[in-house]
Amino acid sequence: IRVRDMQADGVTLNRNGRYGEENDTYRIAQLDLQGRFNTGGVTHQLLAGVEASTEYGTFFQENLSNVGAINVLNPVYTYPGVAPATTFAFDFIGDGKGRALYLQDLIALAPHWDVIVGLRRSTFDYRQTFNGSVDDSKLAATTWQLGTNFRIDGAWSLYGGLNTGFDTEN
Repeated sequence: IRVRDMQADGVTLNRNGRYGEENDTYRIAQLDLQGRFNTGGVTHQLLAGVEASTEYGTFFQENLSNVGAINVLNPVYTYPGVAPATTFAFDFIGDGKGRALYLQDLIALAPHWDVIVGLRRSTFDYRQTFNGSVDDSKLAATTWQLGTNFRIDGAWSLYGGLNTGFDTEN
């Protein structure tokens, strides 16, 4: 049951309700390869990786059609004497598969100064079914990071960075 708004008399509260069931399953597998090498006086710590993911979700919802307004000073609730009545709202199924490749380099320029650079390429394939209507879509993005860290002493450091990102909504 959800509160919607108050009527003009200031004591009658409009309400509605929903009944739904949602189930989601997420799986992510990741494989990383790390290495270190020197070029002149500069040390590189490389991280390369690949990632695969799946997402499967369902969401079924019905609206409660007999949720009445109540007087907040003298409430009489609907459901102790009447069973909830429902009407179909929607049925959603989402199935997504993702892949990514990434590379990162932590570069030690001096004993107390590091620079980090990174690049990631992500791709996603989605199949969404909403009330029987199917939509297949693809999404791809390349993101990057650039940062620097200066270690003042064993307890303190200064860090600054820039990066890009993205989000998917299914």
